[in-house]
Amino acid sequence: FGILAFAYTHENVSTARREGRDINKEIADCCYRIICVDPEHLREPEWIRISDSPKFCSNVVFGCAEEAHIIDEWGSTFRDMFRHIGAFFRGRLPSSISVFAITATMIPGAPFQSLLPYLNQQRKTIIHVRTIELGYRIFVYLFRNAPQTSNRHHRMRMYHSLAPDKYNQKTIELLSTDPRCQIVIATKAFSLGIHAETLLDSITVG
Repeated sequence: FGILAFAYTHENVSTARREGRDINKEIADCCYRIICVDPEHLREPEWIRISDSPKFCSNVVFGCAEEAHIIDEWGSTFRDMFRHIGAFFRGRLPSSISVFAITATMIPGAPFQSLLPYLNQQRKTIIHVRTIELGYRIFVYLFRNAPQTSNRHHRMRMYHSLAPDKYNQKTIELLSTDPRCQIVIATKAFSLGIHAETLLDSITVG
């Protein structure tokens, strides 16, 4: 596809060093469009320095975790470092980038059709979920079913502990002051000392 990429493996890094190349500087200077790196390398000092690079941070577009089904299922016993991928993405990369995971084995869940009659009343609503993953599935479902005429990013937002504090604070502000913000999908992080007088409905899913 004509996309310059680098697989950050021990073999490739060693080859680059033998060729006299500073592969970490090349990555920090954005010489590649895509970098594939295993989670073990993300804990090394080289990747701390790469993610400290202003040029790298200003050009990074997304962070993606492949084979997402093994992060939670096998992470604590098979490869401990899988548990640190999210911490690196959220702690070392800009909060404005897209973060997602891909897998070929996830079974699609049931749709959330029963939510639509409630939400069609356009009352300000909090949807409580147990996990961020469930919340995201609901968000995607509602996003796809929201009227095309509305600003869907304004109408619904997520609130959870992995979101930046500034984003969560903005969610509370919009819920309280902006009539276009109708739905907040939240984990238990929302209930910790937070009060929004504009909320009319509370729905618990799962």
